[in-house]
Amino acid sequence: MGQREPCPNCRAEFLLQHPRRVETAADRPCEAGALPSKLQAPTSHGDKVAYYVADMSRRGVRRYVVAPPLFQLLWKLGLKVPPPHFLPFGVNALAMGIGFAIGWGTFMWFFLWRSEHASLFVVTLLSLLAGLFFGLLMAWGFARKAKEWSLPPWNQYPGGDHAVSLNKSGTAQSDEFYKEDGNDKT
Repeated sequence: MGQREPCPNCRAEFLLQHPRRVETAADRPCEAGALPSKLQAPTSHGDKVAYYVADMSRRGVRRYVVAPPLFQLLWKLGLKVPPPHFLPFGVNALAMGIGFAIGWGTFMWFFLWRSEHASLFVVTLLSLLAGLFFGLLMAWGFARKAKEWSLPPWNQYPGGDHAVSLNKSGTAQSDEFYKEDGNDKT
């Protein structure tokens, strides 16, 4: 007998609850094709993010690819930031580049440059160049994947036939991690 396709909702919920564990058939509470008890279109930003993570999980994309830790932190803080694949190239390049420059520059200062008595100008310049390179590389990767996955703009996601086909097979049951308030768990 062939391997059954996992239910998208069960797989998404499992990945949201156990991001580092390998999923087995015993971890899925329902059989492939079974509809979950609750079908709904995403209404809040938290629901929409959970829906997106479940949609990408259904397509076989890992959670940390569609929801990097920086964005998970922003969502946990209550900021309504779209996932990186929906942001413009410049915003991704800036956000990723600045974060990397600060982190890498600080690390290098404490473990290498401080003992070499490097000048502030050189330290800042090298950190900014590393951040620029990293930011452009990450922004290019996000843009390439968004094009490959044919993602619409965030304000139109999910929409049209795409949303209808997903609703027929079920939507993500939101995890409190992506909710705007913690008591909204389904």
